[in-house]
Amino acid sequence: MVEIEPKLGDPIPQNWLEKAKVELRANYRSIKLDEFRGEKDVEIYVYRSTLKVDTIASYKYSECYNNLLKKGFPLKEEMLNTLKERGLWGDKQEEEFETIKEDMRQVEIKVALLRSKPNYNKVTFNNSRKDYMKLKDRLSELITKKTSYLSNTIESKAEEEQIKVKLSLCVKYPDGRLVWDSLDSLDNEIDNNALMKITNEF
Repeated sequence: MVEIEPKLGDPIPQNWLEKAKVELRANYRSIKLDEFRGEKDVEIYVYRSTLKVDTIASYKYSECYNNLLKKGFPLKEEMLNTLKERGLWGDKQEEEFETIKEDMRQVEIKVALLRSKPNYNKVTFNNSRKDYMKLKDRLSELITKKTSYLSNTIESKAEEEQIKVKLSLCVKYPDGRLVWDSLDSLDNEIDNNALMKITNEF
């Protein structure tokens, strides 16, 4: 029997969701949360996405994108041009962003070389690690700033919906229960730190 894809705006077919849950491969990453929903030392499995899950996620992205486009939300490129005109984000920040990533890579190489030596200089090693953490903190600042500027764009909103689909279908407890069994339960999640950590696995 040939499956007929729904039109944008139609609800995602239930059989699609069921197939996506069944088709998840036994290929997952285990992550540990110090605390989650009042429980200590919680283990979560983040399963690798399947073709069906990716299809549903892409459908949700397109649906959200088209809806926001009709409502007049800004595109990412439009927002970046506006930010550049206002001097809030432009070539200077992008160059710093890339420079920091390259500097971090160089420090990682330096630390690896130091550790490969039997009697490495611990002072140099510790200083290199401190340098790395400073670079990482600055990179996080830039990422947070750029993300906040672009958070209300069509692409960012659509990506959020896309990730939500994967979170609701690919994240389970070791006993097989879904951590979030619907998009609504995701929207109502109050443990934002755990949610962020799990989201970063995608």
